[in-house]
Amino acid sequence: MSSTLLLLAGGVELPAETGDTILAAMKRADRNIHNICGGRGICGTCRVAIDEAWLPLLAPPTKGETRLLRVLKAGAAHHRLACQTVLDARHHGLEFTPDTPPGGSLSATGSRP
Repeated sequence: MSSTLLLLAGGVELPAETGDTILAAMKRADRNIHNICGGRGICGTCRVAIDEAWLPLLAPPTKGETRLLRVLKAGAAHHRLACQTVLDARHHGLEFTPDTPPGGSLSATGSRP
């Protein structure tokens, strides 16, 4: 049974359910970030920076996620892929910031400038 969580995405409250990925929660709330591969974890465009206090509560990244973040030079310990970060009840209040490309921004409509 899932439970409702509240995430903080760049200071914006975002509802989520246990079992969601960060990407799924963002899409459902019409807060889209790039995800060229559709959430398969192969493009790296859905990078997020997790508040470091939350890192011990997340499952470790897979080898594939770690390798991709390293290739993208976004391999800092607090970077994760939104499509690969699965939420559970411990993540209520999780704080993260979407990594947006230069000139980009988190939109409320799914379109990006």
